[in-house]
Amino acid sequence: KPDIMADAAYLLLTKPTSYTGKFCIDDEVLKEAGVTDLDSYSIMKGSNLMPDFFLDPESNEDVSLASQQGGGTDVVKDTFNEMKELITPDIIQSIQSSYAFILKNQDDSTQIWYLNLKEGAGEIGQCPDEKAAQTYECQMSMSTDAFKKMFSGELQPTAAFMTGQLKIKGNVMAGMKLEKLMKKMHSKV
Repeated sequence: KPDIMADAAYLLLTKPTSYTGKFCIDDEVLKEAGVTDLDSYSIMKGSNLMPDFFLDPESNEDVSLASQQGGGTDVVKDTFNEMKELITPDIIQSIQSSYAFILKNQDDSTQIWYLNLKEGAGEIGQCPDEKAAQTYECQMSMSTDAFKKMFSGELQPTAAFMTGQLKIKGNVMAGMKLEKLMKKMHSKV
């Protein structure tokens, strides 16, 4: 929500003029001012705030899903199974999008998965081919390695997109909404 930036900006603008030349992050400014409950700034109550796109992750202490489970196509399947467990009516209501993941394996074979978060209880499965993948609102193409890193928190989606590791066709904004589910997965890992 943009309210967090507005509140942080207000606090910065009311500081003495000597408070200048500092790099500030909105949630840190609020915490410094004594705001301890940041839940009102979250789109989904109880979830972590999304970090700024231009900041590196705070730490790399999260154990990656790939290293936990060894790599290979089973990790992709395991990641989608984990996603199934995390899909709630709130997630579906806030995301309201459908996705196709076109994943290139190390042996140059391709696996295509879909994630429908538009209605019902949500749906995850494998697409029969790339033509079927084109029916989804947002199609994301990447290597299985980049996919594993993104969903384990090792690779920020924006960084993957900017460096060409992630290509998006269709609704790019829908792709950004998916970060909500990724954040939920990171907190579970």
